[in-house]
Amino acid sequence: MRLDLLKDLYDRNNLKNEDYQYAESLLLGLEKRHLFDAANLSFDEISEARLDSLIETMIDHKENTVMAFIVLLRYFHVISRKDIYIHLTKYIGGLDVIENIIDRMEKMVGKDKLDVILGDLSLPYLGTPPKAMPIFTEKFMNRLGKHLSESELKKVLTGNNHGVSEKAIIPDKLDYENAESLKSFLKDLHKKKISVLQEYADKNKVWFEQNITKEVIEYVQVNQEILSATLKDGKLYMTKIPYDTEKYVHETDVKMKRYYACHCPFAREAILDEKVLISPLWCHCSAGFEKFPFEVIFGKKLKIKILESALQGDLKCRFEVSLANVDYK
Repeated sequence: MRLDLLKDLYDRNNLKNEDYQYAESLLLGLEKRHLFDAANLSFDEISEARLDSLIETMIDHKENTVMAFIVLLRYFHVISRKDIYIHLTKYIGGLDVIENIIDRMEKMVGKDKLDVILGDLSLPYLGTPPKAMPIFTEKFMNRLGKHLSESELKKVLTGNNHGVSEKAIIPDKLDYENAESLKSFLKDLHKKKISVLQEYADKNKVWFEQNITKEVIEYVQVNQEILSATLKDGKLYMTKIPYDTEKYVHETDVKMKRYYACHCPFAREAILDEKVLISPLWCHCSAGFEKFPFEVIFGKKLKIKILESALQGDLKCRFEVSLANVDYK
C-alpha cells in the first residue's frame, strides 16, 4: 500500500494530521480485511467485484461514512487506479438527492402528508449496491404517483437536488453578462468546456465519473448542445453528455448504449433489469440539474421539458428550456 503518496497529498493540501491518521487507520484495516480470504492479493490491485465485497463489510462495520468514501477516492486517485476511482463514484453519485427531494416535498404538502406518502419506506444508505438503487426508486415513484398529481410530482423532482452551489455558476454568469449575446455566450461556453475536457485528457485525469479520450472530445465538439446549449425560437436545447462517453461512442447495442448514456445512480441499472419499472417522470430530477445553471445565470426560475431520455427508451437525454420570461441578449 502506497501510504506515502496519500500522506504527500494530505501535506500538499494542508489537510489536518488527524484526518490523515484516520485515513491511514481505515485503509490498513480495509487492507487486512481484503487479504483475509484473498491471499497474495495486493490491496492496490483490487478488482471492482472485490471492492464491492469490501464495501459490504464496511457497511457491516458501520464504516460507510462520507469521509470513508472520500479517503478511498483520494487513495485510488493518488495510485492512479482510475477504474476503481470511477467505480467508487457509482456509490456516491446520489448523495443527498433523495433527502433534498423530500425536503422540497415537505414544503409543498406539509409534514403530515409527507409522512403518509413515505410511510415505512426505507431510504438508501451510503454504500447501497448500484443494482439495488432502482428497486428503491420504483417504490419511491409509485408512492409519489399515488399521492401527488403529475404537475406536483414534476415540481417536487425538478429542483437542484444535487445541491450545486450557486457560487460555482458565477464565472459563467459573469461571462454571459460580458458577452455580446446569449448565442455568442453559448458558443464560447461550449469551447470553454471542450478546453476543460482537453486538459483532463492531457493530464490523464478523471473528469467527474469518466475517462476523457480524444474520441470523447470529438463527440462533444460536434454538438454544442452538450455541456452548453443552442438557442432557437426563444428556447434552449441541451443534450446531456453520456455517463460513460468512452463506451457510449463505440456501443452498437441499443440497450447498452442507453445504459452508458444514463447518469442517474437511482435508475441506470433499471435499463438492464426489465423487472424494475421506474416512471420516466423520474427524469425530471435530471432536468432540474440541467436547468439550474441557467436559472443562476438569468436570475429566474425556468420551465424545462424532457424531449428524450435513456430511461424511457431513447439513446440520449435531451431537454428544452423556455426563455419566455427572460429578457435575454
